[in-house]
Amino acid sequence: VWMRSGKHGEPGSWPAEGQESCKVPSGRLLRLVEQLRPGLRECSAAVEALSVNSIDSRHGRKPRGLKGLKFAKVLIANRGEIAVRVARACREEGLQTVGIFAEEDAASLHVKRVDEALQVRSKNPGPIAPYLDVQSVVEAAKRSGASAVHPGYGFLSESAEFAAACEASGITFIGPRAETIALLGDKVAARELAQSSDVPVLKGSPFLSSAQEARDFLSREALPLPIIFKAAFGGGGRGMRLVRRDSELNEAYERCVSEAKTAFGNGSVFLEEFLESARHIEVQVVADGQGRCAHLFERDCSVQLRNQKVVEC
Repeated sequence: VWMRSGKHGEPGSWPAEGQESCKVPSGRLLRLVEQLRPGLRECSAAVEALSVNSIDSRHGRKPRGLKGLKFAKVLIANRGEIAVRVARACREEGLQTVGIFAEEDAASLHVKRVDEALQVRSKNPGPIAPYLDVQSVVEAAKRSGASAVHPGYGFLSESAEFAAACEASGITFIGPRAETIALLGDKVAARELAQSSDVPVLKGSPFLSSAQEARDFLSREALPLPIIFKAAFGGGGRGMRLVRRDSELNEAYERCVSEAKTAFGNGSVFLEEFLESARHIEVQVVADGQGRCAHLFERDCSVQLRNQKVVEC
């Protein structure tokens, strides 16, 4: 696939004679374009509207002056691009920022985008372990004098233990209450809640302790392949393994458990029937902790690579 580049080029058109062009991998790009096509016009209109009405923070964007906040200093319990974005938002609102980093991330960009940064450690091996160490992160917040913690997404953002530990230490957790996270962060419990509220769900198992237990469940429920293993306490497309043949089941289970432990600190998994060609539709809900709640309408997140969302429309 050839895409015309340059100031006056239009993406997707053939290059004119003498015009600069670039070659990109065709197969994956074409698949993504085909997935995007149904909502392309709507997305283009939304982007155009945003570009007209938004203010670029690089050109003197003024803080909104959020009122009623009980904190002025925020520890960002994350790393990389996520932490950079949270730090920028805090800076725009006049809030001081504290970053954390594992030894391997000492020179990372997010460390340079905060007012101060503290190293966190863990008894468990690996560069991700320190970011999952509840005690170490809470202690970093105490040492820095931060009165609030923003978890970003992933890592400890869906940890009820972490939210409760922040609350117990007098630190504001910027996110749901620990009780809410415990209920909805546990995918098995969330499924049970949905079913009790007459919300239709796909067939799925309780917690699984072995690949054999998964086989027993499939046999008992007469559930055919394909199925998918999922991390019970995960999210963001991590800890998911598709099984299309019985010969793949053992390895898929073990890999799912391993990835869940590494990414979320909890290796609990369950399985669900796999629905082919499904759309991934989300409805985000926001609440201010003062009794006010609103939804942000639906978003189509079906354009994905390796279960990771690429575009949301």
